[in-house]
Amino acid sequence: MSFGILCRKEAAFQLYHDFFVILYYIVLQMKTITIRLSDELESKLSALIDASGNTKSEVIREALEKHLSVKSFQQLRNRVLPFAEAQGLLTDEDIFQTIS
Repeated sequence: MSFGILCRKEAAFQLYHDFFVILYYIVLQMKTITIRLSDELESKLSALIDASGNTKSEVIREALEKHLSVKSFQQLRNRVLPFAEAQGLLTDEDIFQTIS
């Protein structure tokens, strides 16, 4: 066997090994939860999965990430709102006029 072929095999093995090491750590870092769904919600989830081609985990994870982002934005808005009101910024139009 030539040196070049051996190097390519070793490189391929290393790449294969690295892929599974990364996959292993990704799986270890994720937590598993159990949720209860009504029949109606399960049906809607199944329809979405069929249409999107994503897994249940992917769809639920994405929905949870979006929900948490909205909640985080709402909390930030509620903390900033008193300061904005004190400056007379009560509507979107007030803000646009101030920054324009």
